[in-house]
Amino acid sequence: MAYRSSTSTSTSGTTNLTATAPAGVTAGDRLLAMITQDVNNSTAHTTATGWVEIGAEVNTGTPDNQTFSLHEKKVATGSDSYDFTSVSATRAIIQVVCLSGRHATNEVVQASTLDITSNTTPISMSITGVTALEGDDIILFTQLNQTAAGDTWGTDSPTNYTERHDVANSDWITAATNTRDAVSAGATGALTMTATR
Repeated sequence: MAYRSSTSTSTSGTTNLTATAPAGVTAGDRLLAMITQDVNNSTAHTTATGWVEIGAEVNTGTPDNQTFSLHEKKVATGSDSYDFTSVSATRAIIQVVCLSGRHATNEVVQASTLDITSNTTPISMSITGVTALEGDDIILFTQLNQTAAGDTWGTDSPTNYTERHDVANSDWITAATNTRDAVSAGATGALTMTATR
């Protein structure tokens, strides 16, 4: 597989979390979508038609509630729906990544980490990566659960990763997407991201 394109869409005041289609989506591509929303509900999001929610939705609980979910469409058609929905009309960010040359049957391998302590800038977090097959692509989605609406945060990329999106909506949420194409087989080791206000 290889990174083709991606988008980031911010919403507020609506339960329709309609994402923007990445440029150049072609039939047979693979799509992944991250939704992060300022809402206290671990079953907040409904997938768009043809998509599957992978993994359980995560609500941070403290210090300020925010819900994260991950969705996948293994085989894009080129005329795909990006109309996700929510139980809440609070603000959200949806980031969609399109991968070309996708494998039609292999499952996404996931790892996640959560830090719910109150932190001051800068914040560094590490996640123990996954064991990749030769030629796999890795996508690192990151969200910050802000306790001050107007704060603007920025994130850096782990070594050898390319930052695709780093969005602070000045309305409680910061979200970032980083990718790395065609890795060598084996464990990725710890991936560290630093966020600065």
